Amino acid sequence: MGAKTTRTNQSVKNATFSIIAQLVQQVTRLLVRIAFIRVIGEYLGVNGLFTDILTALQLVEIGIGPAIAFSLYKPLAEKNIEKVKSLMNLFKKAYRVIGLIIIIGGLSLTPFLGFFIMEMPENIPNLQLIYWIFVFDTGLSYFYSYYRTLLVSDQKKYKDILIQMGVIVVVAILQIILIYVTRSYMWYLAMQVAGTLLTNFIASRVALKEYPYLKDKKVEKLDDATFGEIRKNVVAMIFHKIGSIVRDATDNLLISKYIGLVMTGIYSNYLMITKALSSLIGQMFSAVSSSVR
Repeated sequence: MGAKTTRTNQSVKNATFSIIAQLVQQVTRLLVRIAFIRVIGEYLGVNGLFTDILTALQLVEIGIGPAIAFSLYKPLAEKNIEKVKSLMNLFKKAYRVIGLIIIIGGLSLTPFLGFFIMEMPENIPNLQLIYWIFVFDTGLSYFYSYYRTLLVSDQKKYKDILIQMGVIVVVAILQIILIYVTRSYMWYLAMQVAGTLLTNFIASRVALKEYPYLKDKKVEKLDDATFGEIRKNVVAMIFHKIGSIVRDATDNLLISKYIGLVMTGIYSNYLMITKALSSLIGQMFSAVSSSVR
């Protein structure tokens, strides 16, 4: 009864933090979007298009993260340190490979950018460089992000939320300042990449402090039964992942290809609102999922 009560209390705490954080994050993102549109609005379509291209590339993840996260619940609850170490070692290797695949795959698409755009814009210089920044931002996001999953799986999602909320607010303020001062989209992107790296770095430091045994070099090989379960869950997640990509990452691609970047930018504004509401609801369910064992 005591353990169940503790999990319930943690779930309520996580859900509360999730809702507050989502509200704060969406307000800051809205303020950044307003500044973006007013000063460098010509980049709005490019921003939406490249975001969708990189979202589609994340299909290579095929649900590995959620599958390993699910496998972490039981050993964390049972304080099975060796198994947690083995799972996190697998997680680290898998996500680093995925990150590299996304970077290599994304860069290999550079010569075909024109295929996704009905008419290449003349008023947007350094289009390829902008795309490369998106590629590296997405690929590098997989390095150390598995520590955040560990915190969530161990009913400490509120810590991950506080990290994300703090970084997002700081980055948003700096982006707004840089947009008005420099009127440069490149500085906007630079802060976005810095925010991604900083979030994962802080989360990794917090996780290593919480679980110092993860620093151990000696890690046992994951048992065949657990590995088989992860593989089964990954297979089960594949179609869900494909469905999510088709639903969330094709609209801007099609609009840019057949209508143009201007309409892509307009559509992305409305899409931001619907995604904000969807994310708020999703956070509520995600916060309590790790208590269901």
